[in-house]
Amino acid sequence: MGWVGDARLLPRNKPYITAAAALAGQYLGSRLIVTDSGSGAPTPAPVELVRAVAEVCSVPYFYGGGVRKPEQAREIIKAGADGIQIGTAFEAERNKMRDKVAEFVKVIKEEGKKRV
Repeated sequence: MGWVGDARLLPRNKPYITAAAALAGQYLGSRLIVTDSGSGAPTPAPVELVRAVAEVCSVPYFYGGGVRKPEQAREIIKAGADGIQIGTAFEAERNKMRDKVAEFVKVIKEEGKKRV
């Protein structure tokens, strides 16, 4: 969508800019913050970016884009995201979807329990 809308995307290598944008959204009244690398992104955003956003926001924070492996999901939750939107990882292996979902649920729950 960034290409279609000719948007100036936030740089993945400057987490403080994304954190500032997320905080601005919160201050403007957003009750949920979502950062997204885009559908079919080759990799998730760096964990430093996720951590920077999670550290400044006091509202729930979700990350989406590029998460294809359970270990990537674990790292995103460990970095501070409250949840993850996962799509492409499941579409790629539709015949194994139940098993894939179970793998992701397991690691996300494990990391989430460490916070409580």
